[in-house]
Amino acid sequence: MKERSVFVCCTYSYFSNILPMLDLIAVSYWNIGPFRDKKISLFFEKGKYLIKAPIGSGKSFLFFDGITYGLYKSNSRNLLNIPSKIGTIKLIFEVDGQVFLVIRTLKHGKSKDSCASQLFQIALTSEEVTEKLCV
Repeated sequence: MKERSVFVCCTYSYFSNILPMLDLIAVSYWNIGPFRDKKISLFFEKGKYLIKAPIGSGKSFLFFDGITYGLYKSNSRNLLNIPSKIGTIKLIFEVDGQVFLVIRTLKHGKSKDSCASQLFQIALTSEEVTEKLCV
Protein backbone atom coordinates (compact mmCIF):
# COMPACT_ATOMS: atom_id res chain seq x y z
CA MET A 1 0.00 0.00 0.00
CA LYS A 2 2.87 2.39 0.73
CA GLU A 3 4.30 1.89 -2.76
CA ARG A 4 0.96 2.86 -4.30
CA SER A 5 0.78 6.02 -2.18
CA VAL A 6 4.31 6.98 -3.18
CA PHE A 7 3.46 6.36 -6.85
CA VAL A 8 0.36 8.58 -6.66
CA CYS A 9 2.34 11.29 -4.87
CA CYS A 10 5.11 11.15 -7.48
CA THR A 11 2.58 11.23 -10.32
CA TYR A 12 0.92 14.33 -8.86
CA SER A 13 4.31 15.97 -8.35
CA TYR A 14 5.31 15.09 -11.92
CA PHE A 15 2.19 16.62 -13.48
CA SER A 16 2.19 19.69 -11.24
CA ASN A 17 5.56 20.64 -12.73
CA ILE A 18 4.20 20.33 -16.30
CA LEU A 19 0.61 21.59 -16.02
CA PRO A 20 -0.33 24.96 -14.50
CA MET A 21 -2.23 24.64 -11.23
CA LEU A 22 -5.39 26.62 -10.56
CA ASP A 23 -5.62 28.36 -7.19
CA LEU A 24 -9.15 29.28 -6.14
CA ILE A 25 -9.23 32.65 -4.35
CA ALA A 26 -12.95 33.23 -3.77
CA VAL A 27 -16.41 32.06 -4.80
CA SER A 28 -19.74 33.83 -4.40
CA TYR A 29 -23.28 32.47 -4.89
CA TRP A 30 -26.63 34.23 -5.08
CA ASN A 31 -29.93 32.29 -5.42
CA ILE A 32 -27.98 29.14 -6.18
CA GLY A 33 -28.63 25.65 -4.83
CA PRO A 34 -30.35 25.47 -1.46
CA PHE A 35 -29.61 29.14 -0.73
CA ARG A 36 -32.67 31.11 -1.85
CA ASP A 37 -32.43 34.91 -1.59
CA LYS A 38 -29.01 34.58 0.03
CA LYS A 39 -25.60 35.76 -1.06
CA ILE A 40 -22.85 33.46 0.18
CA SER A 41 -19.16 34.25 -0.31
CA LEU A 42 -16.22 31.99 0.55
CA PHE A 43 -12.58 33.10 0.60
CA PHE A 44 -9.82 30.51 0.31
CA GLU A 45 -6.32 30.67 1.69
CA LYS A 46 -3.60 28.19 0.83
CA GLY A 47 -3.72 25.04 2.90
CA LYS A 48 -6.09 22.23 3.74
CA TYR A 49 -9.65 22.49 5.01
CA LEU A 50 -11.85 20.31 7.15
CA ILE A 51 -15.52 20.83 6.34
CA LYS A 52 -17.91 19.64 9.03
CA ALA A 53 -21.65 20.26 8.82
CA PRO A 54 -24.89 18.25 9.02
CA ILE A 55 -26.02 16.06 6.13
CA GLY A 56 -28.01 18.06 3.58
CA SER A 57 -26.62 21.45 4.62
CA GLY A 58 -25.05 22.20 1.21
CA LYS A 59 -21.38 21.18 1.66
CA SER A 60 -21.14 19.35 -1.68
CA PHE A 61 -22.84 22.19 -3.44
CA LEU A 62 -20.67 24.93 -1.91
CA PHE A 63 -17.34 23.20 -2.40
CA PHE A 64 -17.90 21.02 -5.48
CA ASP A 65 -21.00 21.50 -7.65
CA GLY A 66 -21.04 25.30 -7.63
CA ILE A 67 -17.30 25.62 -8.21
CA THR A 68 -17.31 22.99 -10.97
CA TYR A 69 -20.13 24.80 -12.77
CA GLY A 70 -18.44 28.17 -12.30
CA LEU A 71 -15.20 26.92 -13.82
CA TYR A 72 -16.37 24.45 -16.46
CA LYS A 73 -20.11 25.07 -16.93
CA SER A 74 -20.70 21.42 -16.14
CA ASN A 75 -23.23 20.13 -13.63
CA SER A 76 -24.89 16.94 -12.51
CA ARG A 77 -27.94 18.57 -10.90
CA ASN A 78 -30.06 21.71 -11.07
CA LEU A 79 -28.02 24.61 -9.67
CA LEU A 80 -30.50 27.47 -9.82
CA ASN A 81 -32.74 27.61 -6.76
CA ILE A 82 -36.08 26.28 -8.03
CA PRO A 83 -38.36 29.18 -6.95
CA SER A 84 -35.78 31.76 -8.14
CA LYS A 85 -35.81 33.17 -11.66
CA ILE A 86 -32.14 34.24 -11.71
CA GLY A 87 -28.94 33.39 -9.85
CA THR A 88 -25.20 33.98 -10.11
CA ILE A 89 -21.94 32.19 -9.46
CA LYS A 90 -18.77 34.28 -9.32
CA LEU A 91 -15.28 32.77 -9.05
CA ILE A 92 -11.91 34.43 -8.68
CA PHE A 93 -8.93 32.20 -9.41
CA GLU A 94 -5.26 32.35 -10.34
CA VAL A 95 -3.40 30.39 -13.04
CA ASP A 96 0.29 30.97 -13.78
CA GLY A 97 0.32 34.27 -11.86
CA GLN A 98 -2.68 35.68 -13.75
CA VAL A 99 -5.91 36.37 -11.84
CA PHE A 100 -9.33 35.87 -13.45
CA LEU A 101 -12.96 36.51 -12.54
CA VAL A 102 -15.66 34.35 -14.13
CA ILE A 103 -19.35 35.24 -13.72
CA ARG A 104 -22.10 32.76 -14.59
CA THR A 105 -25.64 34.13 -14.57
CA LEU A 106 -28.29 31.41 -14.61
CA LYS A 107 -31.91 32.04 -15.61
CA HIS A 108 -34.96 29.77 -15.67
CA GLY A 109 -36.11 29.17 -19.22
CA LYS A 110 -39.32 27.70 -20.59
CA SER A 111 -37.72 24.42 -21.64
CA LYS A 112 -34.42 24.54 -19.73
CA ASP A 113 -32.22 26.91 -17.78
CA SER A 114 -29.90 29.26 -19.65
CA CYS A 115 -26.53 30.63 -18.64
CA ALA A 116 -24.68 33.81 -19.61
CA SER A 117 -20.93 33.70 -19.01
CA GLN A 118 -18.34 36.44 -18.62
CA LEU A 119 -14.58 36.12 -18.10
CA PHE A 120 -12.34 38.99 -16.95
CA GLN A 121 -8.62 39.17 -16.33
CA ILE A 122 -7.79 41.13 -13.18
CA ALA A 123 -4.64 43.26 -13.24
CA LEU A 124 -3.76 42.49 -9.60
CA THR A 125 -1.90 39.69 -7.84
CA SER A 126 -3.87 37.10 -5.89
CA GLU A 127 -2.60 38.67 -2.63
CA GLU A 128 -3.86 42.13 -3.69
CA VAL A 129 -7.24 40.70 -4.68
CA THR A 130 -7.58 38.84 -1.36
CA GLU A 131 -6.64 42.00 0.54
CA LYS A 132 -9.28 44.08 -1.29
CA LEU A 133 -11.99 41.42 -0.93
CA CYS A 134 -11.47 40.80 2.77
CA VAL A 135 -11.65 44.45 3.82
